[in-house]
Amino acid sequence: MNAKSGRRHGRSGRKGGLNSETAFWLLAGFVALVMLMGGGSRADIASNGPLRALAAVLLAVGVWYQTRTSLRRVLVPLLALLALALLIALQLVPLPPDVWGSLPGREPFVRLGELAGIPDAWRPLTFSPMKTGNSLAALIVPLAALLMVSLLDDEHWRNLPWVFIAAGVASALFGMAQILLPGAGGLYLYDVTNTGSAVGLFSNRNHNAMFLAVALLLCVLRLERARRGPLENEVLAAGLAALVILAGILVNASRSGLVGLGLVGLIFAVRALLHWREQARAGQSGVPRRVWAGGLVGLLSLGLVAMFAALGRSPAIARLLQEDPGQDLRVQALPTVLAMLRDFQPFGAGFGAFEYAFFVREPEAMLGERYLNNVHNDWLQFPLEGGVPAILLALVLLGLFVSRCWQLVRDRAHGGAMLRNAVAGALVLLLLMIGSLVDYPLRTPSIMVLAVVAAAMLFKPIADSRH
Repeated sequence: MNAKSGRRHGRSGRKGGLNSETAFWLLAGFVALVMLMGGGSRADIASNGPLRALAAVLLAVGVWYQTRTSLRRVLVPLLALLALALLIALQLVPLPPDVWGSLPGREPFVRLGELAGIPDAWRPLTFSPMKTGNSLAALIVPLAALLMVSLLDDEHWRNLPWVFIAAGVASALFGMAQILLPGAGGLYLYDVTNTGSAVGLFSNRNHNAMFLAVALLLCVLRLERARRGPLENEVLAAGLAALVILAGILVNASRSGLVGLGLVGLIFAVRALLHWREQARAGQSGVPRRVWAGGLVGLLSLGLVAMFAALGRSPAIARLLQEDPGQDLRVQALPTVLAMLRDFQPFGAGFGAFEYAFFVREPEAMLGERYLNNVHNDWLQFPLEGGVPAILLALVLLGLFVSRCWQLVRDRAHGGAMLRNAVAGALVLLLLMIGSLVDYPLRTPSIMVLAVVAAAMLFKPIADSRH
């Protein structure tokens, strides 16, 4: 009887199902491949096709071993992904010529067609069917990762942050090598990249900086668990990883990196202060070592940002202080972007199609060698491309996020390892949401996977247990 139940322990629930440890290592290996092949957001990256093919294989494995119980663990992020996929797919449905021509922003194309004598044709809603199709295909990567996460038992759920801490260390080391080693041109994985900057395993230094900030956040959350006993090795590993990742952020010539570092510091400084106040109200003396660890790293992060700002020794801060905001292409484009956001409602310009929609509206003063392929603010670009349906989806997801966070606050007194995991997921998503105000990190496969795993950690039912 015991032997039989032991064989079943850690399985997905399907007879002869996938062992949780096997699922964990499949997921870890997939994340490693995504980090190597999915660090760019462009649709024309050569590794996109092979990566999606590998994701399709993993997705098939995940679907095969699914049960009702495993699906319930990831229900919220799964429904969010499927809803987004449906919105994108609807933008690819061909529309009658009269309907398409009546959509906002299509008037120039209708007039051009009339002048050129091109007969009316059925066209999809999007400005670029190819880019929108690419956006739909890109969702297979986070979907495959999510279904594999659903097959994990509680022990492996708790270890999920280590997968991304390890990825952060690898990207930080890679970035430092790009800066420090002579003739490091071969260490850049993408043709279109920030050559000369520590981009790590990404094509964009800002995306690398955001990923490193999240990895540092996860490291400090592990340090907060510091205590004597079997976790001492884990604490040591988290501390060493934090030092490497912190160095990776500081050599990255990205303003987003310093903003991310400052946010991580602020989060943990505030958490330490709130915990100290709770202890004082309860009449308890002393502060747990885990709180000291988190607060200390938080203050250290804020102090480093302040010190580099004062000394002017950071390339990112130098760019921030010296660059004229009026010369920033994104600032120049903002009035046009806001007008597009208004004019392309209620159906949007098409996911991934901003670049082509902007060509139609681009002011003459902005014409030149540099061009804008993204808004660099996904809180604006998402509704611009998706219209009212995208706005409604974002509001629903934001409401679920706030509701879940409030539930975690109420349940903190009864917290355990899974609640700490949920808090980690919430903080990761919060950092990515803030980062999306000034960039588009969630358009890279690597950070898509990070976000969907964080969402799974946040929304997994706390009471659910595989044991």
